[in-house]
Amino acid sequence: MTAAASTLGFTWQAFRAGVPEDYDRIFAGLAAEGFDAAYVPPSPLSYANFVRIAELGRRHRILTLGDHPIFAKNGFLLTYGEDPTGTVERAAEYVDKLFRGSRPGDLPIEQPTTFELVINVKTAKDLDLNVPPNLLALATQVIE
Repeated sequence: MTAAASTLGFTWQAFRAGVPEDYDRIFAGLAAEGFDAAYVPPSPLSYANFVRIAELGRRHRILTLGDHPIFAKNGFLLTYGEDPTGTVERAAEYVDKLFRGSRPGDLPIEQPTTFELVINVKTAKDLDLNVPPNLLALATQVIE
């Protein structure tokens, strides 16, 4: 992340949440420091609190970005990540192979091949943002 942010000319800083209330402090700090956006990585805590995080982003006018489509469907501005359906299906196939006797070391390591871009236009409007039509055209799904 640091290398990519530097290459693109962004300031990047990591914040860690240990409990749900940490998100309140983090977003207040982001707003106070003039950050424009927050990428929220997948974790059990972020999955359990994505609605709260989306609301904090809107309240503090911080663009929220994530990996899983459910985040955008519940208020994040946009998400881009692997298709979760394909991941679950592939995991099930691997479990089946293991139960049928395959050795874990004999199974190939795979990379995702299908990705989804989900844009929440309602959140964009709440933040007074206009999403460029060419970006909307690239989206797998647009939330109105």
